[in-house]
Amino acid sequence: MQQRELDEVVSLVSESTGRNVSLDDVAGRVVAYSTIVPTTDRVRIDAVLSKSVPSHAKIWESKHGISTRTRPFTVPGDPENGLLPRICIPLLVRGVRVGYLWVQANSAEDALEPLLAELEQRHSETERLAERVLLALGTPSGIASAANRDFQDLVSGQGDVVHEELAERMRPDHDTHLIVFSSAAAQKNAETLPALAYAHALQDAARAVHAAASPLEGPEVVGFSTDQHGVFLIPNRSLIEPFAERLSIALELRTSARQEREVAYGVSAPISEASELRPAYRQAVTALQASVVDPALTTHRFDHVGIYRLLAHAVTAHVPERIQRIASAPEGEERLRILERVYDSPGTMQRVADALHMHRTSVYNHLQRIAAIIDADPLDPLVRLELHAGLKLRRWLDRPRFEAPLGTRSAPQVF
Repeated sequence: MQQRELDEVVSLVSESTGRNVSLDDVAGRVVAYSTIVPTTDRVRIDAVLSKSVPSHAKIWESKHGISTRTRPFTVPGDPENGLLPRICIPLLVRGVRVGYLWVQANSAEDALEPLLAELEQRHSETERLAERVLLALGTPSGIASAANRDFQDLVSGQGDVVHEELAERMRPDHDTHLIVFSSAAAQKNAETLPALAYAHALQDAARAVHAAASPLEGPEVVGFSTDQHGVFLIPNRSLIEPFAERLSIALELRTSARQEREVAYGVSAPISEASELRPAYRQAVTALQASVVDPALTTHRFDHVGIYRLLAHAVTAHVPERIQRIASAPEGEERLRILERVYDSPGTMQRVADALHMHRTSVYNHLQRIAAIIDADPLDPLVRLELHAGLKLRRWLDRPRFEAPLGTRSAPQVF
């Protein structure tokens, strides 16, 4: 964290508004403040002394829409708790919520409306301040260590140095996995997030899951992030789901309108030594991609994604001609949906019909039409193998793509 830069941002706003200003991060920690006039605002005094916004003030702020606003707005005073009126300036970078600047009224009678109107016209200036704050908050200390730089190069295949802490985490008696997570991959055309947003979300999740760690810095996280995704090691399989849940919350806190940021993630096979990191990264990406493209999958683990493990290593692959013929025929997409459900379902045809909310006879009629289109029985074992694999390949070709950074000294790969 570059404290001098944060202090300068606050001072600039304070001087231009003629009022006391404070800067909070998205978790409600006071990271900088300025005082140019004496104040009787007890909430501000308590927040500055404790470096954290009091809980009753957070409730008051939430009541007035802090979590969804994207432009400056006023928050009325709360005399009962000693809180003066103030203007909140949400700070956002590419839709990511970085923090909040608070411009406090000098007194209960201080009229803030003219100042609010002026601040609303300073949109470009506010964006520049937000970028300065994001960079000044910087990469969390746990993400910036030598272990993480070594980890990135090991994952990339560009290094062979094994930091002591990294080696300790990959002992054979540990249940260590590599995780790749992304919010943009979960939905098409979603805007990517700045790499630092992933880094801070990762640190927040680590802090929440490992509650015994320091409340300010959080535990050391072995990982790195890019604008597309975060990559990290987790020492115990039982922590994966809680971690993913916390990551979703942390990313949601940072998005512009607090829209839900579903976190797509993939989990590698267990890792016991550094040489396995490179293939483990590819495994985790494959698992993430498979979980995004195929709703029939109920797992995020590479070990359980079936045929997608093979498709990930196919140099060239083309959707079978029979699949293309079905797709181009009338009602083709609907018939392919039904056919895939038939192939994916382990139960009877009646069970398939129930899941599709259709009569069993209708399912058989669709299968007969498919047979007529491809001139083959879709339930014949070899035909079924071709068509089922082709349907999964069709999904795989629509997977989210990642430009793997991988390596502080390597060219990117796309897969």
